[in-house]
Amino acid sequence: MSERIAFDERLLSTLGERSDLNPNVVSRYTLIGDDVQAVFSGASSLFSDAVSILSDIHPVRMRFSYGVGTLVKPVNPEQAIEMDGPAFYRARDGVNQLKATDYCDLYPTRVSMPCRQGGPASAHTRPGATHLSSPD
Repeated sequence: MSERIAFDERLLSTLGERSDLNPNVVSRYTLIGDDVQAVFSGASSLFSDAVSILSDIHPVRMRFSYGVGTLVKPVNPEQAIEMDGPAFYRARDGVNQLKATDYCDLYPTRVSMPCRQGGPASAHTRPGATHLSSPD
């Protein structure tokens, strides 16, 4: 349990830094259990954010899925919660597909490899929203 708390603290720090540095973040990266979500106005920094997050949490791995679409509820700029819409559905569908194939992206290569060793977290990100979640 203490390892999980230390990991969450490290992840929260990284997410706060990425939220502050990415000019496209309109709803800050938010940790919700094993998930992380954010909402973006554009995609220009999504991959640099992903690489930074992967670097900061290494050796933990993540899956990333990007979904583009609209939101049907108002944006909460402080936390990516209580929002809904096609951007979230598409990103979640992508994460589910990655889980079904048992693949994840590894830092630093960004090459898809099996995630059977355990420990990875998965993420779905959408210009409009981002989401990270631990694998099953």
